[in-house]
Amino acid sequence: MQKQRSIFIGTVCLSGFFLLANSGCSNVNSSMSNITAETPHPASTNLTETLKCMGREINKSETPAILLLVDDFYDGTVPVVPDSKILTGRYARENGPLADSGKYDFEAIIRRSLSHKKMVIPYSMPVGLADENKFGMLDPIYMRDMTKMYGASAAIRVKGVYTQNDSSDYMNKGSGSGAETTGSHGQAEIEYGISRASRSLSLAVYLGDAFKNTVGAATTLTLNSYTESDKFSVGFGYGEGSMSFAAQSKLKEGLHGAQRTLIEAAVLWTLRGIYKQIDFSPCFAVDGPNPDATVSAYQKWLALDEHERIKYLKLMLKELNHYNGKIDKKYDADLQRAITSYETENDMLIPHTRSNLGDLFIQIYMKVDTDKIEKLSKQRDELL
Repeated sequence: MQKQRSIFIGTVCLSGFFLLANSGCSNVNSSMSNITAETPHPASTNLTETLKCMGREINKSETPAILLLVDDFYDGTVPVVPDSKILTGRYARENGPLADSGKYDFEAIIRRSLSHKKMVIPYSMPVGLADENKFGMLDPIYMRDMTKMYGASAAIRVKGVYTQNDSSDYMNKGSGSGAETTGSHGQAEIEYGISRASRSLSLAVYLGDAFKNTVGAATTLTLNSYTESDKFSVGFGYGEGSMSFAAQSKLKEGLHGAQRTLIEAAVLWTLRGIYKQIDFSPCFAVDGPNPDATVSAYQKWLALDEHERIKYLKLMLKELNHYNGKIDKKYDADLQRAITSYETENDMLIPHTRSNLGDLFIQIYMKVDTDKIEKLSKQRDELL
């Protein structure tokens, strides 16, 4: 049975956090794409392209580096006996079915979207963060030294807790739509189509001031899973206004896919809050990033054989002024130099070789005129 996953973000905006916006709350409806294949591929949701767009806007800005300290993403749905010891309760929340990879997914998505010059993420949590005093505060001298050592202008902590994981259906077959409420605590949900049954998964995300041990902003993201639905919409609020786009989709996805959708939405909300001075409206405009662009690019990658993939890469890198060699189907030194040139220009940390070209192909494919590349490819085949 095909499933549609939509996401509803209800935001709590708290004032006083030195980097976060105080006006307007974010509302997002989203879906999850599950692509199965024999070869590895980048995991993505239909928020992936929007995040990449936001990353480009941040990377080209003059904003200083920020140190991001990501705590665990706990499973708050695990029952804890009221009189149990603290360690017992914490153990349960760290080992529940939802507490498996949220922290690592969050960090990976941030790293995939932003330059390390804008967002610094330690490989492991600094041990000094465990040295809290009786008020939960950290040594201010240690914090200043740590921030300086990482070359950052500020330090922000992130924590997530899954707060809802319904195991039974809560909606019978029917149809309808939601309404929008504007204001600083506005919430919006737009849903169309028939739903036979639906379940719910929620994630609470907290952004904290690492120097003061205070919560600067928080939001709750709720993902609704429908067993039958034919449309979804994605919206994002700006002050009193909002922008959205919609598309048709037929999808299948499991629990962990739903978690990934929530994590990407959490990253989106986090970036908008931290970089309030950047105008992200192009990333949410009607003609903005296609939510299915990553899926389409990956499907193209799967449709090509090993040799055709090389030819396409050469054509696309030539179109982006990185490749000047012969257009053929051979992986050669000229192509590797072009790949290195592209990686350097786009500040990519992970080098691409013959064994991991899929992610590179997807990124480049979405930057070129695909119709032109298709035409050039056919012309080359005729010449060959």
